[in-house]
Amino acid sequence: MRKDTVKMSVAQKTKIKDVADVPLVVIVGRPNVGKSTLFNRLIGRSFSIVERVSGVTCDVVTALVEIGHTLSSRRKEKQREATTSSYVYELADTGGMLEKWDEGIPRRTQELLRQAIAEADLVIFVVDGKEGPMPQDNYISDTLRKSGKQVILVANKIDNKARETLVGEFCRLGYGEPLPISSLHGRGIPDLRERIESSLPKVAIQNLPEMRIAIIGKRNAGKSTLMNQLYGAERVIVDETPGTTRDAVEVVVQRSKKRFIAIDTAGVCAKRGIKDSVQLFSIMRTETAIKRASVVIFLIDAAVPVSRVDKKLAAIVTESKKPTVVAVNKWDLAEERGIEPQKYVPYLRQLLVGLDFAPLVFISALNGERIDEMINVAFSLHRQAQYRVSTGRLNKLLEIAARMKTAVSGTKRGKIYYATQVGVEPPTIVLFVNEPSLFDKQYLRFIENFLRDHLPFHEVPIRLLLRKSEGKKP
Repeated sequence: MRKDTVKMSVAQKTKIKDVADVPLVVIVGRPNVGKSTLFNRLIGRSFSIVERVSGVTCDVVTALVEIGHTLSSRRKEKQREATTSSYVYELADTGGMLEKWDEGIPRRTQELLRQAIAEADLVIFVVDGKEGPMPQDNYISDTLRKSGKQVILVANKIDNKARETLVGEFCRLGYGEPLPISSLHGRGIPDLRERIESSLPKVAIQNLPEMRIAIIGKRNAGKSTLMNQLYGAERVIVDETPGTTRDAVEVVVQRSKKRFIAIDTAGVCAKRGIKDSVQLFSIMRTETAIKRASVVIFLIDAAVPVSRVDKKLAAIVTESKKPTVVAVNKWDLAEERGIEPQKYVPYLRQLLVGLDFAPLVFISALNGERIDEMINVAFSLHRQAQYRVSTGRLNKLLEIAARMKTAVSGTKRGKIYYATQVGVEPPTIVLFVNEPSLFDKQYLRFIENFLRDHLPFHEVPIRLLLRKSEGKKP
């Protein structure tokens, strides 16, 4: 069996911090004290998976947090007004810190956690205020003290003022009076935010790239291997066991002259393989990553046949209208088995319905083959998705298309009076027509393909909107 591990030089060691000048804040604590809940609360959205089982977080999960900006309108907690400041820091969620662990993934989780502490500008040490001090807390406290890092001690699960009397016993850890919070209910979070912000240097958000690439695919397609190859270091745990990555992992990548944010997602499995809420939330994170991405890299495992999961993911991407690079991974193995591109391409196009216009790149994430080509294609798609066509040119093209093929339903004919582009990413075009019901999906697909053939966005999806109109112009 092929083991999907990353080939790296000695210099390419593990690293967590994505951008050299952006401060890194790391959340640590023993298992199941609410680290992931706090992480989600601070970034203002569900990003890290929360489950009442220890050991759910394996990788170091990172996200960028804007300072002085209200990230969630649903919170009822009292916050400062949003300001025009645009400062940012990187927040990291880690697996539960252990004193002893097994080999394999548990060992790698602990190594990543300790690397995160070594690179941190600030550590948030989370303890369980409801359970009280535990021996494991003493071990973590000693570890952090030896690291020499700046630490904020927080006692989580303090849901009301009466429970605040319980936090005093944590003073023995040596970090003073802990800050009482409830990650679940948002209690004490504004005070924690102020402590974090006052402890960090101010770095402008303009330092971050706008381009976001989501890497998706079924389990064991090589997503984490690709992420590590892009990052130039082992940033995500890679193991031949399917389902190793469960959280989304978000990192800033600098490759040659191109800079972007890459999002590695959990592998999606068939419905019959969804055995618990952790796997269900992993699927939800994948869908969220697609929505937030500028471009999607859809990884196909060439070593195995296209599966039902691949088809499902193709449908999700098609529905999202996101520019997509179909990256056929493990192509080195496919070539060894005598598979030829001229035969594989029609096979893939036939099965991935809705992505017939998406560019294909044959890669090997393990060996680093054609990775730069794949990134170049992704940037080309991003440029195409931002193109705006003039109204005059657009309407001339639609007149030609209407002469080639007319929308017909029974004895009635559809007429396009006028069109204009109203948005980008994806290119969004409003068609003012006599009767929207006369334009079926097949005809709209014809219009989309016609426009792709004649305009500089031939490899990206187009969104067509129909509006009823009584005359030539609205």
